[in-house]
Amino acid sequence: MKKIAISSKGQSLDSKVSPALGVCPYLCIVEYDQGQIDNYKVLQNPATKKGCSGLNAAKTLVNEGIEALIVQHIGSCSFNYLNNHGVDVYQTQTFGKIKDVVVDYFNNNLLQLNKANSGGSKCGPGRRNKGNCQGGCYGPGYGQGKNRGAGKGRNKP
Repeated sequence: MKKIAISSKGQSLDSKVSPALGVCPYLCIVEYDQGQIDNYKVLQNPATKKGCSGLNAAKTLVNEGIEALIVQHIGSCSFNYLNNHGVDVYQTQTFGKIKDVVVDYFNNNLLQLNKANSGGSKCGPGRRNKGNCQGGCYGPGYGQGKNRGAGKGRNKP
C-alpha cells in the first residue's frame, strides 16, 4: 500500500485542489495499490499564522508516511523538509477534483519538482536572515521584528 497527499479545499475526493500547502484547509491522503485508490482520509491542515505553516503541514505528512505530495505551489522550508525525508513533490497545473489529479499522478502526467516554486512563508516573525524552520532552512528574512528582518536569506544544503 502506498500513500500520496494532495492539498485540498474540501474533505472528499470530489473536492478541489488547493493551490499551496501552507494555506490549504485540508490535506487529503490517498492510499493506493496498483494504480487504484483503496482508501483515503482527510486531515485538517495544522498550518499556523506564526510562520513556516507549510513546514507544519510537511511534518504532518511525513508522520503519515506519504511517498509523494501533489500541490501547485510549495515554499522552500516545506519542500526541503519533504525532500530530506524522501518525499517526492509533484506540481499540478489544475485546480480540479482530487480524484482527477490522482489519476494524473497514476498516468505520470504531473511535473516532479526539484526545488521550491513559491516564496512560501517567511520562516518566522522577527528573524534576521535566519528562519525558525528546522532542517537547515533559511528564509527570505522579511520578519515582523523591529528591523523588519531585511536579510536576503538563503537555502542551506
